[in-house]
Amino acid sequence: MKGLWVVTIEALPSARSDAFAQYGGAFVLVYVTETSKEAALAAAQREISDAGWNCKAVESNTYTTRDDFTGDVAGLERFDQALIDGAVVVFHTYPVEPDKDDGVH
Repeated sequence: MKGLWVVTIEALPSARSDAFAQYGGAFVLVYVTETSKEAALAAAQREISDAGWNCKAVESNTYTTRDDFTGDVAGLERFDQALIDGAVVVFHTYPVEPDKDDGVH
């Protein structure tokens, strides 16, 4: 069954980007059709950098198939689009300052 890599990276906006004043960071999901784990990581880092963000930490790098997205409509749409385009990038941003209810240690 055909699959692809889903790489999750925590990233910080570059000081030169428009996002710098608006976001404290993001967890970025990058769906890529590379042929190896190493190539997937390199492609994900390049996509994030090209968007004006700096990679902070790799959270995961997992090979997935359509079956892994059972019940996840958004994930399945991203998976299918990545098979067409070669990559799909999704930024889940967080604010510069923590919300008042966020736990801070």
